[in-house]
Amino acid sequence: MTYQGRQWRRRQGWQAGAATILLASIATVASSIAATTTPAAADDSSPTTTTTTTAAPAVTAVPLFGTRLDQIKAQAAEWISMRITSLTNEIAVVKGQSDLGSDGPTLVAEMNADITGLEALGATIAADTTVEKALADSALIFSEFRVYRLMLPVAGDVINVDGVVNLDLPDIARGVTWLQGQENSSNQGVLEPLVANMQSQAQIANGATSGLSAQLLAYTPAEWDANHNLLNGAEANIAISDRAVGTAYKDYQEAVRYLHHQVPPTTTTTTSTTTTTSSDLQAIQAWAEQEISQRLAALEQAIKTVQGDSYLGSDGTTLVNGMQADITGLEALNAKIAADTEASEAQTDAALIFSQFRVYDLVLPVMHDVVYVDWADNVKLPAIDKQVTYLQGQENPVNQGFLAPIVANMQLQVQTSTTATSGLAAELLGYTPAEWDANVHLLAGASANIFITQKAVWTAEKDYARAEQYLRNLRKHRHH
Repeated sequence: MTYQGRQWRRRQGWQAGAATILLASIATVASSIAATTTPAAADDSSPTTTTTTTAAPAVTAVPLFGTRLDQIKAQAAEWISMRITSLTNEIAVVKGQSDLGSDGPTLVAEMNADITGLEALGATIAADTTVEKALADSALIFSEFRVYRLMLPVAGDVINVDGVVNLDLPDIARGVTWLQGQENSSNQGVLEPLVANMQSQAQIANGATSGLSAQLLAYTPAEWDANHNLLNGAEANIAISDRAVGTAYKDYQEAVRYLHHQVPPTTTTTTSTTTTTSSDLQAIQAWAEQEISQRLAALEQAIKTVQGDSYLGSDGTTLVNGMQADITGLEALNAKIAADTEASEAQTDAALIFSQFRVYDLVLPVMHDVVYVDWADNVKLPAIDKQVTYLQGQENPVNQGFLAPIVANMQLQVQTSTTATSGLAAELLGYTPAEWDANVHLLAGASANIFITQKAVWTAEKDYARAEQYLRNLRKHRHH
């Protein structure tokens, strides 16, 4: 999953019918605030979209926007109006969520309180009679009402967490129960590890989200002002739970495809022997060929993706070699199954598609993670270093109070990302299907570190955008 742009969670329930339960969708949870667009310079972070919460230097003064009293009042009124509109839209979103329980009214109450406070602040600023008083009151828009940095991200995160807890986990539990009811001696080798992994992923998601909504709802603007990384831990846990839910969904879909194509061996009884019909063998062979074909196509596409990325270095070669080895192994297994003469033998060989080739649970997730880590290390972080150097070259006594904290925070984010990704690509590339079989939580640590890296990169990007906007405003006012 990627966490850079959250989308709406789309869900449908598990539907019973003809002894089957179908999970129509367990998607990556999306923050409702992805739909809330924020004009540039609307907050101290000047976000273009409120897709995530990012850390930023403390704001000690209202960003430059005018020196006349009427200008200050007009800009403050515009910023307050933006926030009230965003909060009103989010309230409508929250009221439309049926899975929030008591968290829904709590969110609505908190956002309504912000709206009331912002309206009162707007009236105060409108009545101010001096530039100094209007500037001081306008600064409260940022310090007392963290709409884009705290309130909206919290709303999106709570929607996300409650979706996992109240929809996804019960759905997964029902899917596990149904699959367990389908197990028999002929399919147990395939279904049992898939069911076990669904249960493990549900445990991971449950552990990551336990008590998280209450923690998020208790945060205050003062806490965020004191710690701009306030939401990092919560969002790392959300990333872990999303990945676990997605893995459980893939396992369920894989089990359903298997059951759909599997034909339980039927027997024809003679005087003293029991034989398996040839149609059973052919059905198993056809199903195995389809499953292998899907994996081969996915691996070949992944190889093309890796070969198209010039920043992977030796990691790209390692990834391609590993996936090519899986392709060779799957093709050999397909030939072996096609040559089997007994349905029981074909069934045993078909189970190896899952136990020896963890294409969907390990190989492809590792590929995506390594590509991201190498992009961060070899492309994005060097670019941020260049931005830092540029901003340092722009510093002077006039702008240093604004630029210096931004530069320092960008450097901190580079350090955070570098620490999180140190040795991570090599660690991921060293994992084996046997290790995954022994520990289905194998990728959880990498997921957390990748989230930390993503968060750091987003934060540095936001900081640089703020600095650029500030410098443009200075240049514009200098020309006037």
